[in-house]
Amino acid sequence: MQCFLEDYTMRFYLLLISLVYSLFSMAAWSPIIRHFSPKDYTAGTQNWDIIEHTNGWIYVANNYGLLETDGTHWQLYGIQNGTALRSLALGNDGAIYVGGTDEFGVFRSDGLGGLTYENLSSNIPERYRHFGEVWRLQIDNNNLYVQTRHYIFIYDLMGNTEVLDPGAIIYKSLVWEGNLYIATARDMYVQSGGRLHALRGAELLQNKVVCSILPFGEKDILIATDFHGLYTYDGKTVKRFHTEADSYITENQLYTMAICKQQIALGTVQGGLVLIDESGQNSKYINREGGLQNNTILSLLYDSQSNIWMGLDNGIAVSDASNPVLSYVDPH
Repeated sequence: MQCFLEDYTMRFYLLLISLVYSLFSMAAWSPIIRHFSPKDYTAGTQNWDIIEHTNGWIYVANNYGLLETDGTHWQLYGIQNGTALRSLALGNDGAIYVGGTDEFGVFRSDGLGGLTYENLSSNIPERYRHFGEVWRLQIDNNNLYVQTRHYIFIYDLMGNTEVLDPGAIIYKSLVWEGNLYIATARDMYVQSGGRLHALRGAELLQNKVVCSILPFGEKDILIATDFHGLYTYDGKTVKRFHTEADSYITENQLYTMAICKQQIALGTVQGGLVLIDESGQNSKYINREGGLQNNTILSLLYDSQSNIWMGLDNGIAVSDASNPVLSYVDPH
C-alpha cells in the first residue's frame, strides 16, 4: 500500500511539473521595455533616426524636429524650415548634424545647456536645392555625406560641396574604410578615385530594395533588403546570409538594422523587432504580443550600455537585451 502511494505521489508531481513547464513554454516572456509616447516627449509620432552623444544623452529625429533626452526629461528643437527630421549624425566635436526636407544643418551647444542651429544647405548649388528628404547623414574625414533620394552631397565642412548623381533612386549608402557604397534601384556602386563603379559580384542585389547597409565583423558588410533577406559583401562578391528568422523578416518587411558585438537587431514594418546572433541563429522576437506598443520600427540604436532604442511609427521604446529579468505578457 505504501509503495502504491509513493508511486502515485511521484506521478502526481511529475504531471504537475509537466503542466507548469507547458504553461511557461506557451507564455509570452519578453525583456523589460520602457515606453515613451508622443505625450511623454511632446512631439510627433514617428521617429526616424537615433544617435547617442558622448555624454550618454539620446537624440532622436522626430517629425517635429530634434528630440533630446537624458532618459527622463525631453527637449525639442526645430530646424529653419520646420520640416520633419529623417537623419542624424554626431560630429567629432560633439555637434549634431540633422537632415530634414530640402534642408540639412547642425546643432551646437550654446554653452548654457541648450542648442543653437545653423542651416548648411544654403551652400548647395541652386539647381540641386529641391533635393527632398535627407535619408542618411554620415561623417568621415571631416566630410559630411548627405544622402537624399537622388543625390549624395559631400560637404567638406568648409562650405564646399561635391554632388554625386548615380542616375537612379538611392536606397541606402555607407561610408566605411574610406569607401562610399551606394545601393540604388539600378545597381550597387562604390566610389573610387572620384568616380562611381558598379560593385563587383553584386548581381544578387539587382531588383531588390536595400533598406540598410552596415559594417559586419572585421572586413564584411551586411546588406538588408525589404523582402529578400540579408546578404554579405566581403570585398569580392555578394552572398546570401541565411538566418533562422528569414521567413519572419520577409513576411513582415524588414526596414532597419543595427549591430552590436555579436548581436544583430532587425526592425520590421509589421512584426516588431527580431534579434539574432552573428551566425543568424538564436532568434528572439519583441513585438506587440511581447509588450511593444507598436510593431513598426523606423530606427534602431544600441547605446553604450547595450540597451536597444527603437524609434517607432508611434512612440519610442527602449529594451535592455542583456537584462536577465523578463516580464510576462498574457498572449490572450
